[in-house]
Amino acid sequence: MKIRTAISLLLFLAVTAQVLGQKVTNVQATVKNDKVLIGYQIKGLKCEQSVEAISFYVSKDGGNNYVGPLHQIDGDLEPGLRNGKHIVEWDAMKEMPFSEESMIFDVRVELKERRRKRAIMLSYVGNIKTPLGGRIGQLGKVSWYIEGRASLLANQPTDYSYRGSSIEHDHESHSAEFTESKGWKAYSGIIGATFQTHCNLFLYLGLGYGFEEYIKEINVKDTDTGEEIGTYWAYDKDKSMQGIEIDGGVIFRYKKLIISGGVSAINLQNYNWSVGLGVAF
Repeated sequence: MKIRTAISLLLFLAVTAQVLGQKVTNVQATVKNDKVLIGYQIKGLKCEQSVEAISFYVSKDGGNNYVGPLHQIDGDLEPGLRNGKHIVEWDAMKEMPFSEESMIFDVRVELKERRRKRAIMLSYVGNIKTPLGGRIGQLGKVSWYIEGRASLLANQPTDYSYRGSSIEHDHESHSAEFTESKGWKAYSGIIGATFQTHCNLFLYLGLGYGFEEYIKEINVKDTDTGEEIGTYWAYDKDKSMQGIEIDGGVIFRYKKLIISGGVSAINLQNYNWSVGLGVAF
C-alpha cells in the first residue's frame, strides 16, 4: 500500500492538553502531501508568560500510553509563542511506520515567566481648549504620569471682564468694543497613575489644577478725544472656571506607539475630550 493511501485511511482524533491553567485547544490533524499537519491553538497566556518549549506526543491505544516527544516535526515550535493558532508538520512515515490505526495527539507546553517591565512614556496630549500639552510617565502594572496642557492664549493678561455684550471697566471717560479675536485662556497641571489591564491596554487617572477663561479682545477709546487707548483682553465671567481638575482615560500601546483618549473636567463641570499620541520605550 502506498504511503499516501495508508495515511489517508487513518482516523485522527484531537485531544486538549491543559498545562498550569493555560490551554492548548483545537488540536486537529489532517493529511497533506504524505505529511500530517497538526493544528493547535494556545489560549490563556498572560502578558508576562510565553511558551518556553512545546512538544508533541502520539498515542495508538486510545490515550492509555503516549510516545514522544516526536522528532520529525517542523513548524511553530520556537520559544516565545503567544496566544493564537499555530500549525506544525509531522513526517509520520519517516519517524513511526504504522499500519491503519487510530491516533490521538497530545500537545504539551512549558511556560516561561518574565518580569513585567515598566516603559517610559512620552506623549503629546491635548483637547479643544488646551491643545498644547504633553504627558510623561511610565507604563507598567501600576505606574505614574505627569501631564501639562495649555491654550494658545494661556499667557494673555485679562484687564477687563464682561457679561453678555456688556464690558465692565472703571473709567467713565473710556469706551470699549469687541474685535473679532477671541479664544480660551486655559491651562492644567495633572499628576496621576497608570494601570495595566491587558498586555497593551492601560487606564490612567489623575488629579490636579485647572484654569479656564473664555476671552475676547476689545478696543478701548477715550470718549472725550476719540483717541484709541489700546487693545486689551476681557474674560467672560459666565464662562470662566478654576479649581480641581480630574483627568482619566485609556492608553493603547502597539510596539513603541501609544495612542490615548480620555476626558477631563474642572470641579466636575466643563467636560473636555482629550487625545494623545506618543512613544513608549
